[in-house]
Formats: sequence, structure tokens, C-alpha cells
Amino acid sequence: MFVSFLILTRNRLGDLQILLRSIEKLERDDDSKYEIIILDNASDTPLSTDHLGVNEAANPIIIRSEKNLGVPGGRNLLAAEAKGEWLFFLDDDSFLVEVDLIPRIRSHAFRSVRMGAIACNLREYYKPRQFYYPFTRREVRRRDLSKPMLCSYFVGGAHLIKREVYFKAGGYDKNLFFFGEELDLSYRILNIGYEIQYNPDLFVIHRRSNCQNINEGLRSELILRNKIYLNSKYLPLKYQLVSDSIWVIRHLLKTRRLGPTIRAVSEGKKMVKDRMLLTEQTIKYLRENCGRLYY
Repeated sequence: MFVSFLILTRNRLGDLQILLRSIEKLERDDDSKYEIIILDNASDTPLSTDHLGVNEAANPIIIRSEKNLGVPGGRNLLAAEAKGEWLFFLDDDSFLVEVDLIPRIRSHAFRSVRMGAIACNLREYYKPRQFYYPFTRREVRRRDLSKPMLCSYFVGGAHLIKREVYFKAGGYDKNLFFFGEELDLSYRILNIGYEIQYNPDLFVIHRRSNCQNINEGLRSELILRNKIYLNSKYLPLKYQLVSDSIWVIRHLLKTRRLGPTIRAVSEGKKMVKDRMLLTEQTIKYLRENCGRLYY
């Protein structure tokens, strides 16, 4: 198995070094090969291999964009450079735990010919009891999360997508820039007949960085805009109306600002060029696997 570790980074050299050292510790054999590709997404100080603090055997490839491409645009550029059968996207403020990670991926990746993506077991470093599960809180309480199982989406901090499925589904939607890009691609992976599986054995730690690349006001507005966009793009009307209402009310209660709320809704609607309604098969899958429909 050949895995491409794909890392998007911007002004987080210290976090990136921790992640790279964790990859460097992975066991390597003839059946467990990998490459590391890093996109320097317009960092203030351009990255070079001298900055990374890893040995030559790791041989990380650095590409640079002089413009901030956002998360989707950056991941698409990384994927275009990758040669692995599986694309392992990692946030730069995360790190790996298990040295036999690639054999664990290999043992899981061939469980089903329909498997298109794998959601990792992602835990917050500073809050050890906080996990980023691809399930609602209610489902987390109901399910035995020590076992692999189908899920409806993957969390962006650490996830794998089969390379051929990634390109068949069309990659990430660069219009989103930030937030909702994983849900968007999950919908399209499901819509073309593949499934997503959660694997508790792929354990990754997320160290929430103090270096945030977007201010809170813009962040909140982007979240609402993108959610309205996704609802309009994929959801049948009955789901769309309920979900839109919930997210608008949520945003108003959080920000107490009507103008940005109206602007976000308007922009989200205008972003939709072509509707890609979820198929009946996808809706059935979402209902069976705690999918995002009404919220």
C-alpha cells in the first residue's frame, strides 16, 4: 500500500514539526510505503526543508502558493501532486500516535470494494475526553465506537480518501474556502455509490493551535454561508427549509447581528450554480448511518 500524507500549512511551523516527527516514527517495510507532501499556503515566511527538522529519509516535498487558497483549494493542489493509492489529509496541528499506522490502514482499506473514504479516531490533545466523531452526540452515546462502522461523513483534521474516488467525486469544492468542505465531498462520494467508514484503530491527536488563520467574525459568517450553500446544493426542499431555519436562528443567537446573517444567506444561495440533489440511495444511507439531513 502506498499512502500520501497531505498537509496544508500556514504560519504554524512549530505544529508542523511535531506532526512530521510523528510521521517519521512510522514503521516502514516493503508493504508500507508513503510520501509526504506539504503545501505552504502563503505563510508569511516561506517554508524550506531546512525549517522542518526531519531527516533526509523522510524526504518531504514542499510546494508553495503565494495566495491563500483556503482549505479546499489547498487540498486539491496537494491531491494533484500525490501518487499514493490513498490520500491521507492531516491538519498541521495534529499528530500520529501508532507507529504501525500504515498496516492498520491496509487491514481496513480492503474491507469493502465500495469503501471510498475512512474517518479516523480523532481526539483533542488539550481536552482528552473530547473526540471528533463523525456522529451526533446522541449516536455517540448509543454506539460501540471501539468497532469499525459505516458513517456518513469524515472530520477534516484526519481522514483518508481513495485516490480514484477523490477524483471521480470531483475533489473539494474550492468555493467553500473554509468549513463544510468535508461534508460537501462526503455527499458526493456517497452519491456516486461509495461508502465511508469510521475506523477507531486509526488514532490521531489534534492539538488545537493558538495560531488561527481567520478571525471569529468572518469564521461565523462563512460557516452560515457555506451551510446555506450546501443545503441548497444537495438537500431536497423539505430538508433544506428546516436546516436553513435552524442554522439562521443559531447564527442570530450567537452573533446578535442581522446584517451579516442576511448577507451570509444571500451569498450562500447565489453560490449555487448547479444543484446536485442527493439520490434516494444516498438519503437511505444517511438515514441508516446518522447522516446530516435536517441539521
